Amino acid sequence: MIVFLSFAPIEFMGGAEKMIYKLATFIKKNEDVFIINADKSIANIYGSVVLQRSFPERMTQIEKQNPLSKIKIHFKDFIPYSNGWSNIHRQLKNARLIYIKYEILEIFFLVYFGGFSVLKKTIASLHSPLLYNTHNKLSDRLHTLIYSSRFNRFILKQAKKIHVLNIRDESYLQKTCQLKNVIRIPNSLPLIKEKENQPMFDDKNKLSLLFVGELSLRKGADILIELIQRVPEDDYFFSVAGDGPMRDELLSKCKERKNWKYYGFLQEEKLRELYAKNDILFAPSRAEGLSLVMLEALSHGLKLVGYDAILEDFSHVAKSSSKHNVVKEYETILKQMSADKKTSRYIQTKQKIKNYFRENFSDVKILPIIQEKLFAINK
Repeated sequence: MIVFLSFAPIEFMGGAEKMIYKLATFIKKNEDVFIINADKSIANIYGSVVLQRSFPERMTQIEKQNPLSKIKIHFKDFIPYSNGWSNIHRQLKNARLIYIKYEILEIFFLVYFGGFSVLKKTIASLHSPLLYNTHNKLSDRLHTLIYSSRFNRFILKQAKKIHVLNIRDESYLQKTCQLKNVIRIPNSLPLIKEKENQPMFDDKNKLSLLFVGELSLRKGADILIELIQRVPEDDYFFSVAGDGPMRDELLSKCKERKNWKYYGFLQEEKLRELYAKNDILFAPSRAEGLSLVMLEALSHGLKLVGYDAILEDFSHVAKSSSKHNVVKEYETILKQMSADKKTSRYIQTKQKIKNYFRENFSDVKILPIIQEKLFAINK
């Protein structure tokens, strides 16, 4: 049996939760699985106090019908040797492997309910960035301080395997931390049907940019706001999908501009329509693991425009990046891309990007690799 442990409720279906759900579904074909995570009553308290967000339920009805075995951690389960504590303890002790989204709360849950000994059969999966490149908030500084500490290195050294998604984390853990049990395998997504991948709208006179994700400083929402305010309205159009602490600032500062539209949080079907309409995913995030949003964009043939330090895992056929992650650099990049859209290279590049996704980030390619390198019995 394999246990998948995550603090955030699986029903939240953020990037990490989507991958855990997909991996558990894939592994269940050959082995029993359990998903353990916090009940939303616990998650939302932490989210409101520390993260300034909640964990809404975003699972589709089809996903809810998936017969995956789940355990929710409630407040009463923290009572040692209670029925709830004993049940969670038993699942962790009986598991062949434990796959955790490697963050502080997951480590706390793991040790509190399972004991230090279960670390030896744990796969520590770094879906969130290990270190933040910039520190805009106290919580960002604390994150980097904790994850660069000797204590963190000690915990990771105990793990059976460390699953990283990007080159930055792999290099840091292998070269700086001298850890040997590091395996880099990227996130993945299913291939989409070609008929779903056709542009619904193509205005050759405007470059269409899409921003998808949390409206926060860490995701670069401040850069998005300034760019909307500065670029010529006749040349560029922004579609913004997502929610977060900077939503009101976006709506207030950009309300007079005609070159953008706000959609709020969108389910996957509506989001696919936006991918089909746009030329570029604008992703000025300051910290990422390997974003599923970026992979979704690539699967639709969109080029990624964002921070060079975040996009280094992608081929140049798929990205145009800003070295310093500043608006002035993005204005120069977009001006050149706007000119390219009027040439025959535009359609050719979209197809190259789709092929690049298929060859490097599709479920067909990645899930068997994860099965073999992370979950195989004799590995």
